[in-house]
Amino acid sequence: MRDIPLWVEDEDDDDPTKSVWLEGDSLAPYLGTPAESLDAVLSTARIDSTDVLVDLGCGDGRLPIWAVARFGARRGVGVELDEDLAAKAVKHAQSRGVADRVRIIHADIETNDKLVRAALADATVLALFLLPEGIARLEPHLVRHLEADHQNRILCIGWAPPNLEPAKIVPLGPSSGAGLDVFLFDRSSLRTSEQ
Repeated sequence: MRDIPLWVEDEDDDDPTKSVWLEGDSLAPYLGTPAESLDAVLSTARIDSTDVLVDLGCGDGRLPIWAVARFGARRGVGVELDEDLAAKAVKHAQSRGVADRVRIIHADIETNDKLVRAALADATVLALFLLPEGIARLEPHLVRHLEADHQNRILCIGWAPPNLEPAKIVPLGPSSGAGLDVFLFDRSSLRTSEQ
């Protein structure tokens, strides 16, 4: 892990924990992963120089940027529906000197967008901080990701897919703002509740 300063919120950012969201808008409101939890979240997935982390609903891009800048991931990709957040993520990658290895895609992760499909095909780690309903809607894609390669992993912050068994659960504690857990899924997680 590289020794770099803690993620610092931009001065022009509104409160990063403030969410503006109307039900049905998307799979989740924007709520940035707390800066002090980034190391714990990414350490859970054992991110290294061979990994391509794809964050589905990346917000301001902090997970893919941190995976590349601090953990040395080969690449980071963020997929974000909100155009303003996607633009902010691009700006963050540029200002942190990792724009050559972090790509932000402004798209809906539920569409059949070819850029999203290509990113998912390259991913070794999928990251999600979505509402339970959003995670449940994406669960078939998550299962296919785990089935595709025995090295593939999934990180879910806050909530877990209903039919996958976590390989590991890490509590983020009160510093996360809500005492959220991080759930890691790997090939062993494919034991569904129906078996």
